[in-house]
Amino acid sequence: MIVAPQQIKADIQSIYERIPVNERLYVWIRGSNHFTFSDDGAVLKSHLLRGVLRALGKLGIDGDRQIAVTRYCLRTFFDAYLKKSSSSPPEMSSPLYPEIQVLK
Repeated sequence: MIVAPQQIKADIQSIYERIPVNERLYVWIRGSNHFTFSDDGAVLKSHLLRGVLRALGKLGIDGDRQIAVTRYCLRTFFDAYLKKSSSSPPEMSSPLYPEIQVLK
């Protein structure tokens, strides 16, 4: 069964809305999408595939940059929640990574 991207987005939004406002965090990395989330997708080896994704407007961030931004977000998240450094969501915004957009 193939699930439409709109349904996935609706499901994520539904889960997000059930989390208390002071405990949730919605982070978007501008230029990224499903294809660039992991290091496998971010460093697409095929120049042809990267070209097609760029032409379709689906790839707007360099692979190495995507990995750096994702690493920063994950480290910040885990430092806050696993090290229990704070009870509120971590501050994700950073002048080093202007691609990060925190959505409330």
